[in-house]
Amino acid sequence: MTIRDTPVEATKLTVDEFLAWVEQQPDGTRYELHSGEKVEMPPSKARQTVISARMIAYLGHFVEEHGLGVVSSSDGGFIISKEDFYAPDAAFYSNERLPDGVPPDDYFRVAPDLAVEVVSASDEYSAHHKARRYLEFGVRAVWVVYPKRRAVDVYTPTEGGFTVLVVKDDGTLTGGDILPGFELPVARLLG
Repeated sequence: MTIRDTPVEATKLTVDEFLAWVEQQPDGTRYELHSGEKVEMPPSKARQTVISARMIAYLGHFVEEHGLGVVSSSDGGFIISKEDFYAPDAAFYSNERLPDGVPPDDYFRVAPDLAVEVVSASDEYSAHHKARRYLEFGVRAVWVVYPKRRAVDVYTPTEGGFTVLVVKDDGTLTGGDILPGFELPVARLLG
């Protein structure tokens, strides 16, 4: 008779349980919570880090110049649901989404208007899933940057789901109705 191993179901966490657990971690490793499951976020490689910094700089300058809201980095995060905590590489929060300003001693508890993810080779599949989840919880647009293929997938919600527009190396990202007037050539972003 053979005894088969029965997989043990992972314990799902709420955001509050997750944040309490993160506070107790000594190593400073970053984590996100996806549908109640902890996901370790390894440090970005040099190219992804530079692209993220460029995105934050371009978005931040535009948003500040026009008084539209705030731009955040992956050092923070936002609570997207009771079982989801994401930390996009860059995010834009309009003044309308933050009528009381930036929370002084808390995480963002509202979805950003725009979330940006810079993809590494190891997370190409999860980037698509994550983009869909962002839209489900009220993010108005998601830009998924693919440095290797030199393109940005622009996800926007539709009545029945979402659309994806691929902006290639010779194209320009635009802010649409979220950031009217914002333009960033993809080649400049990718360097």
